Amino acid sequence: MIIYAGVDGTSMSFDDPGYEVTFRNSFVNKMSRNELVQFSDTFYHRGPSITGHETYSLARMAYTWVVTRWKTGAAKAVFLAGYSRGAAAVIEVAYWLKADGIPVECLILFDAVDRSTPGPGGGVGGVFQNTKIADTVRQTIHPMRDIPATRSRISFQRCGQKSENASMPYTKSYFFGTHAAIGGTPWKEATNPITGAPRGTIWEGGEILPTTVTVEQDHACAAVVASWVYPQVISAYQQCKTRLDTPPESWIPERPGSGQPDRPSYGPGPGNGKRIHVVQPGDWLSKIAVTYYGDMNKWPVIYNHPQNRQTIGPNPDLIQIGQRLVIP
Repeated sequence: MIIYAGVDGTSMSFDDPGYEVTFRNSFVNKMSRNELVQFSDTFYHRGPSITGHETYSLARMAYTWVVTRWKTGAAKAVFLAGYSRGAAAVIEVAYWLKADGIPVECLILFDAVDRSTPGPGGGVGGVFQNTKIADTVRQTIHPMRDIPATRSRISFQRCGQKSENASMPYTKSYFFGTHAAIGGTPWKEATNPITGAPRGTIWEGGEILPTTVTVEQDHACAAVVASWVYPQVISAYQQCKTRLDTPPESWIPERPGSGQPDRPSYGPGPGNGKRIHVVQPGDWLSKIAVTYYGDMNKWPVIYNHPQNRQTIGPNPDLIQIGQRLVIP
């Protein structure tokens, strides 16, 4: 019950008839078709137009889809992916999901940029509204274009660089290719955007300067990005599946005199009949409830245990790393 939601990159217009062909083999699209791993359910939507007006509504669509499946029990883990402005959209989705107590297993960003106008509820849009990656994201993967070396999309602002959780595993790398190549849609020809005349390197429409990237280098870059991203996504998926498939009884209990265990302990503790969870970075009560009970709405069961209330204090949203919580 691992689900996937993806929002793809930008095109000139929202009703561009050529979009489906251009983005057929984008990384976000291919993952939605389960060409990499077998998600139990997937959501995919094309990206916004060049103005970015649709970014907010696309983010809300993806968010609603995830929440619906989570609340109906059709999902136990969530993968999110986005390219370009679509990446900005799924960053926002992860942030909104945090308020619902829904964690994100893996956030995959392909050259995230945020050049959108704000939606009716704010959030996505503008270089001054870049949202931090929520601390409820377990890990983030982010390939990006090397702007100084390639001169690709110099006018685009980059987002997805900051996280609420400094200890979150965040792997990112820079590649010699255009913004298009990073999303899996490398250029097919290099021409002058005004005259249409062929040229040696790619010149992206709307940019003052041409890139330093040839068409051949762009296609090679897309292949390298795939070879860098895909193993990480497969690993994240396999780790998630293993955790979900592992019965609670098989988890290692706390060892007597060992202090804090390396991972949460299930089953009776040493000599006291209690299950103990040691709060880890990125934990919150709803997430812990999902781990032990499979239901985020059971977080009050944990919080209302007298020993836990004394440990946590009056605000259940403020749990601290290293706190030892009894799991009733």
